[in-house]
Amino acid sequence: MTTGIKFKDACHIAYAIMAKADYLILTDIRMLKYETDEIKMINPVEFFTNDRDRM
Repeated sequence: MTTGIKFKDACHIAYAIMAKADYLILTDIRMLKYETDEIKMINPVEFFTNDRDRM
């Protein structure tokens, strides 16, 4: 939240990191601008069209 992300959005990111998810698929442009080394945040279109990067 210190980066300006709202509390509920920060919770979604934190829960995904705690669950050790590889990706957090989002459509919220504000959240997609946030970067962390702990999880890759990606929009659904990019996730499904760039599947070669995950293999």
